[in-house]
Amino acid sequence: PGLDSGMTRCLDALAQERGIPHQSEVMGGDTGTDADSISGVRDGVPTALLSIPLRYMHTPIEVVDIRDVENVGKLMAEYITKEGAVK
Repeated sequence: PGLDSGMTRCLDALAQERGIPHQSEVMGGDTGTDADSISGVRDGVPTALLSIPLRYMHTPIEVVDIRDVENVGKLMAEYITKEGAVK
């Protein structure tokens, strides 16, 4: 099934509305994450993917910018609140 384009568009729109810095990444085929298997469960589970840019993945010196981590958290919270999962 792949990633849900509606969820992805909603996340993009929310980031723009709330001024949360973000960028899109074009994925050709599998994402290499658990999102691939989650989206294919049974009849398919709507799935979107938020990634955090990093260097030196899976090494002892993996590096991220803490602002990217914080912004992904903000965007997730905005999405969950908007979609009514948290009241």
